Amino acid sequence: MRILAVRGENLASLAAPFEIDLEQEPLDGAGLFAITGETGAGKSTLLDALCLALFGQCPRLSAAGSSDSVPDVAGADLKETNPRTVLTRGAASGFAEADFIGADGTGYRARWTVRRARNKASGRLQNVERSLVRIEDNAAVESGIKQVDAAVEERLGLTYDQFKRTVLLAQGDFDAFLKANDNERAALLEKVTGTQRYRDISKQIFQRFSEAKDAVGKLEEKSDVAGLLEDEERTALVGEQGELEKQSASVQSDMDAIAKSLGHLQKLDEAKTKLASAHDEFVALKARHENAQAKRDLKAQFERIKSLEPVNQRVVDAERDVAGTRAAAEKSQVMLEAARTDLAAKDEQAKQADALFNELEAELTKLTPEWSAAEQLDTKLGELETEGKQLRERSDAANLDAKQAEDALAAHTKSLEEQKALQATVKEQMARLSATKVLKERRDSLFADLEEYDRVQIALSKDAERLVEMRKRENELSEIQSKLSAELAQFASDLDGCESDVASKKGEISALGANDARKSMEQLSAFRQRAEKLQETSRNFVKAKRNKQAESATWQKLVDQMEGLQEAKEKATQELTFRDEALEKARGLSTLAEAAQGDQVKLLRAGLVEDAPCPVCGSDDHPVDTQEGRAALDALFGDVFLQRKEAEEARTAAQRNLSDIERKLAACEASKKNALEQAERFEAETTALEADAQQQWSSLAAPFDLSFALDALLDAPELLDAVLAQVTSKADALRAVLAQDDALRKELEQLEAKLRELRDAHKKATGDQAGKAEEVSSIKVELSGVEGRHNENSEARLRLEQRLSETLLAGGMVFGSLGDELPALKASLQERISTWEQLEQQEGTTSAALQSLEQKTSGLSERHGGFTKIAADLLGQLETLRALHQERFAERKLLLGGMATGAHRAAFTEKHSNAKERIKNASNAHSNAKAEFGRAEAGLAAAKDAEAKAGAALTGCMERLNAELSGLGLTKDAYDGLRERSTHELEALLAELKALDDAYVATQTAVSTWEKELAAVQAQPLPDKSLPELSSQLEATKQALSELQVKRGVLSEKLRVDAEAREKAQQIMGLLLEAKETAKTWGAISEAIGSADGSKFQKVAQGVTLDLLVELANKQLHQLKPRYQLKRADFGLGLFVIDRDMGDTPRSTRSLSGGERFLISLSLALALSGLEGRQSFVDTLFIDEGFGSLDAESLDLAIDALEMLQGQGRKVGVISHVEALKDRIPVQVQVVRQGAGRSRVAVNAPADW
Repeated sequence: MRILAVRGENLASLAAPFEIDLEQEPLDGAGLFAITGETGAGKSTLLDALCLALFGQCPRLSAAGSSDSVPDVAGADLKETNPRTVLTRGAASGFAEADFIGADGTGYRARWTVRRARNKASGRLQNVERSLVRIEDNAAVESGIKQVDAAVEERLGLTYDQFKRTVLLAQGDFDAFLKANDNERAALLEKVTGTQRYRDISKQIFQRFSEAKDAVGKLEEKSDVAGLLEDEERTALVGEQGELEKQSASVQSDMDAIAKSLGHLQKLDEAKTKLASAHDEFVALKARHENAQAKRDLKAQFERIKSLEPVNQRVVDAERDVAGTRAAAEKSQVMLEAARTDLAAKDEQAKQADALFNELEAELTKLTPEWSAAEQLDTKLGELETEGKQLRERSDAANLDAKQAEDALAAHTKSLEEQKALQATVKEQMARLSATKVLKERRDSLFADLEEYDRVQIALSKDAERLVEMRKRENELSEIQSKLSAELAQFASDLDGCESDVASKKGEISALGANDARKSMEQLSAFRQRAEKLQETSRNFVKAKRNKQAESATWQKLVDQMEGLQEAKEKATQELTFRDEALEKARGLSTLAEAAQGDQVKLLRAGLVEDAPCPVCGSDDHPVDTQEGRAALDALFGDVFLQRKEAEEARTAAQRNLSDIERKLAACEASKKNALEQAERFEAETTALEADAQQQWSSLAAPFDLSFALDALLDAPELLDAVLAQVTSKADALRAVLAQDDALRKELEQLEAKLRELRDAHKKATGDQAGKAEEVSSIKVELSGVEGRHNENSEARLRLEQRLSETLLAGGMVFGSLGDELPALKASLQERISTWEQLEQQEGTTSAALQSLEQKTSGLSERHGGFTKIAADLLGQLETLRALHQERFAERKLLLGGMATGAHRAAFTEKHSNAKERIKNASNAHSNAKAEFGRAEAGLAAAKDAEAKAGAALTGCMERLNAELSGLGLTKDAYDGLRERSTHELEALLAELKALDDAYVATQTAVSTWEKELAAVQAQPLPDKSLPELSSQLEATKQALSELQVKRGVLSEKLRVDAEAREKAQQIMGLLLEAKETAKTWGAISEAIGSADGSKFQKVAQGVTLDLLVELANKQLHQLKPRYQLKRADFGLGLFVIDRDMGDTPRSTRSLSGGERFLISLSLALALSGLEGRQSFVDTLFIDEGFGSLDAESLDLAIDALEMLQGQGRKVGVISHVEALKDRIPVQVQVVRQGAGRSRVAVNAPADW
């Protein structure tokens, strides 16, 4: 990954557009360059621009800290961490842009843009815009904040945090890391390496372990399932349930016998009641049947006259035809008279049309010559009007040109006078300011002297302030040297005491024997885990054994129950076979009975004639045609249908009984199979658990003797409780020893840290004392130089004042003190010289303008005279033409009444055409009327002929109808009356007679059926008890059966609840085993790296990270400074260096010089960069600050190390405000203050670069 360029505008103090192109000279050829500038100028803003362009964030705003709100110019409040706050105050928009080569070798350009509403500086801040394009073809890769973030990370191979740690080296953080104690080191290490995630992982593991333990506890509470019966109690309930089922079956059998006897008596009573009722109904209907003979006679008479209906209909149709033909003849007569009248009217209209057309023909002959004369005059008038219009247009144009020329002449005359007055004014002002010409001629040297005077004044002021500061600093350093001498004496005393305390504490730790205690603790912990697992296996073995016994007992009971159900099934199957045979016979008889009652049979029976042979059997004896025969047949059919119904009900009951038995058998079979499977499963589980227990017992390795064997433990798992309690007691004692060891080691670490601090402080104080002495000497030398420079500037000021005074007096200017009036003097000089230049320019401009105006005025005067003459000539021609037009118009007005020729001719032509069309229409109408009159005459003759034929047909029909009525003995009036009654009464009469006949036959059948039913019931033996006694006995039996069913229901519910409880207990046990296994796993992980505050795994991760960093840093350090090698302390996060030049002697990092410590911290920073960017080589690095405290020798050493990085293919940018870097690093990106909180960026290099 390589950074190619960084650009931006309106970012914090960098308001002007800037670009740092690392691919252009001088930066392209420089492996090391500096980013310099005063504090606060905006050096770090360049790195902010880089991060904004790539990730939309910048280090200063994304760092941990407060997130207070700051007011925006638009009135809204923004969080301090909002990247949009980097926009320069007063700017309407800003951007940051970065070009880079990605991990895929392709060039990309990432851009971050922010703007205000309406592109105004006071507008509200809008949402940030992001984009990523490919440089080679400017093709968009992504747009949108999240999409661009993801695409940049993918192409860089680095996240934002990794980028900060890889490209922006935290050398300053590692320098602080070398000086810090363990706690401070942990915080710094977490900051620069991002190991916070390991703290989070440690917390989450501890939380998962706690949740797993809670889950085990909850499942153990649920394992004692409520409602679970003991095996003996459950067996007793099952036996009781079987006994109750037998009692219920016996009571049900008794109840069925009682119900059968009761049904026999009820059926006997019902048959007697129904027979009496049917007999009474038969007697009543028989009387009604005999009294209906008159209605039967009327029905016969209605049916006889029905044969006359066709003859009567023909009479009706003939009468309708006579009436229709008579009406048609009358209508034809009326139409004939109307046609005669219309023909006469059409003849008159044709005569009138001919007369009008003859009149118009005569008028056309008269108008033809008048139209020709009018057209000639119209043409002449048109030509005159056209010529007049052209003359008017030419006259108006000439007048307009004359007016424009007159206006232009007046304007130029006025301008000429104004320019003459302006020229006189300018010459007068130039004469008054003639001395200013001297200032203009000497302007360059004059302003150069003023600038030099201003610079000398500023230098004198700064030198004076510097002299005061340096003398004050000299006094302060003398006091500091005195204090440092006293501190050195105190440090020596404190060091001796602290070294004695460290030796004493190490002796206490050695005497405690914590290593042996730790080994014993590990042995106890391992034994406890094995013992708990063995105890859990023993408990599961006991439960599995108990479950196996219960399932075996259940299986045996189901086997016995199925044997009884199998016998019942065989009986039910035999009963169903018998009922199927009986139903088949009954259905055969009922099919014959239904066929005998079909519509076809009834039609055949109705067609039988007494003493005539039957068309089916040939017999002339028809017994069913009598009333008695039909009643006997209906009774037979009733018996057949009743037998079929009873057979169907008996067959359904037998099928239902067999289905119930089969359903019970299937349920028992499924339960038996399930019980067998459960018993086998528990048998296998018992065997497996016993084998596990044997294996666990053999590998138990108890640290002390046990008082029981494995067989006893399998029967009583609680024997291990006392053993585990003993283990807990011993573990507590060992934890106390380890806790004491931890406390002593922490105290030792604190003492060692204190000792290092004292040694570092002693060395620092020694170095500070030497440094202060050197600084005093340096200040004295510098003080002498400043005083000499101050005297030289004072002499230069005097010379400049004299030269400026002479020049200003020559130019007519007088001034007091240059120091106070210098800005005003510069402004006054600039104003005077500018005024003189304006007057010179204005004088030349007015002379040229006067000459041009005089020439234009002469030309405009000649043009105005010519246009005036042309306008007068055109006006005379127009008057002559107007008189001729009036004369011709008067002549035209006398023709055609003044009407236009075309309009007059069109009106007459239309009138002539209408007359012609009218003649044609009148002729057509007359012909049509004549034809219509002929058709009306023919229609009237045809209508009269049709009327005569219809009258003859009516006479014939009436004669035939009268003959038919005479044969029936009826008159026409009698026939009409009967026919009218049949229309209203026949249908109701037929329905009434049919209903009466059907009811009569039905009652006959019912009497016969119930007589047979009564005989059949009476033929059966009667019960010994009466109907009330049997009813009472049936109710008592029902009550007893209900009580038995209630008891069975209670027992079934208890057994169901027990079955559900057993199933639930099995489920909970499975979940409990799974939860314990999960808790065991998380417990082992938590014991290794989990903790409530997350420190356990974080310390491990920090230690591993620090080891890796030290390893990578030593590789860098070997190139930068082979003399030293970093090494991690045995405890904590301490670091020290191995000095190879001193026989691999360990040294504190505080004993190193500033340059040496810089090299080590730089090695650590480079190591972190390599660790984070190991997926892709990063060849662009930025090191922010860290040089301010280095002396000259250390600075040389640091610069040499940085230049060495160039040989590794890296480009390094050093950000610092140290002035000495300007001489050591030739290529620089300078951030220069310009005032008003603004800075500019410039890339500089020596001229010979």
